[in-house]
Amino acid sequence: MNKIIGLMPAAGKGERLGWPTPKELWPVSTGNTINPLIRYMIDHFSFSGVRHICVVTNNEKPEIMRYLSSIRLYSFSYVCQVENYGIGKSSGLVEAISSSYHVIKDNIVCFAMPDTLIRLHNNITEPLFNPLIAEVISGADIAFGCFKTTTPHKFGMIELNENNAVTHIYEKPTITDLEYMWGVIVWSPRFSDFFQKQFTNMCFHYDVILNRAIEAGYIAKAVILDGDYYDFGTREDVQRFQFKI
Repeated sequence: MNKIIGLMPAAGKGERLGWPTPKELWPVSTGNTINPLIRYMIDHFSFSGVRHICVVTNNEKPEIMRYLSSIRLYSFSYVCQVENYGIGKSSGLVEAISSSYHVIKDNIVCFAMPDTLIRLHNNITEPLFNPLIAEVISGADIAFGCFKTTTPHKFGMIELNENNAVTHIYEKPTITDLEYMWGVIVWSPRFSDFFQKQFTNMCFHYDVILNRAIEAGYIAKAVILDGDYYDFGTREDVQRFQFKI
């Protein structure tokens, strides 16, 4: 059986926020506790039994490694993202995942963004990644953890059929009647290999790679999660979260 590894891309500069510290380390209150933002996603990994986490960063953000070194319950691998072609709106994300290929390639990958916060409505009985891991172990190549959203222009939107199979991904559409976005993903080693081949062939668009995999017959399933997904990409996003807690 393949091992399970967490993957978080944290090499972005966060220029839209203009904060003096990496946004992944920004202190966030959930009402009863305050932690650096990245810690909440690490806790989701922990609740799902994931103990090895690969963090993709860059040479300008040593603070992330300094903070994570204080969390002794996990094994962290760090990858420095050096390629930056800047082609396409998701090129940085694609380059980050490709940079980690030598670490993740033989594992089931639990992928999440460290500048997001997920609050499950029933987080005691259903750890975040477990139903997605179960789909991959059962034969899916890609399992999307999906949430309802009222701001589809900010996310990757999921098109489903009646069996919750994913038929297409739309990256930040300006007009759509789709209601579910993907927030986290679990995928198989087979998809890691496919992803790396696409990158080698100079494809730098995340949604294009996902749709090519679906078109090629890779099994993609959606798991609808009962919870709220918060992105901290802009000041408006931060204010929206603070208003809701």
